[in-house]
Amino acid sequence: MEKIWLHGEVCIRKSQGIIPKDAKLIKAVDGSYKIADSETTGNHHLLEDVKGLQVFEKDGVFYVRPETPVTMRCVDQKRHDNVTIEPCKENEILIFDKQQEVDHLTDEVFNVRD
Repeated sequence: MEKIWLHGEVCIRKSQGIIPKDAKLIKAVDGSYKIADSETTGNHHLLEDVKGLQVFEKDGVFYVRPETPVTMRCVDQKRHDNVTIEPCKENEILIFDKQQEVDHLTDEVFNVRD
């Protein structure tokens, strides 16, 4: 069963699966991973680095299999509550992707923006 958390324009899904083989390992910068870039306000969505955490990226989607709790936060902590996610079980992964929204006049689907 899939579990979902929403954090601003980020959709975090915990589901059964594996990290794509061609996803690239990325490095934390200043103790966190920038999961979503703020286009206008600088209030980026950050996944805090914890010991042993490996974050992979493919086509703008991030994949993680944490062994300890991980926390998603914003630069401006007043904008969104922190989200702490428990470790994954065997065969589970976290997928960090952009939320989608629909323009109900045109039926166009696009990524949520700042």
